[in-house]
Amino acid sequence: MQDEIERLNGEIAGLCEHESDRRVALHNRLWLRINDADQAIAELGFWLAIVTVICVTEAVAIGLLCCFR
Repeated sequence: MQDEIERLNGEIAGLCEHESDRRVALHNRLWLRINDADQAIAELGFWLAIVTVICVTEAVAIGLLCCFR
């Protein structure tokens, strides 16, 4: 995805002023890709937080089982 974002950014930079419609369209596609990447990172963070909570809960449960054995 990073490669596509860089490619779109390069295309936008290379367009002349008389191609403003194409530049705007590419700019919009670039922002859609950036938003997709942000959403993917946020979703990954969400799942990472859930896994962390599960692991901590298991560690506490194991610790308690060892203490009261």
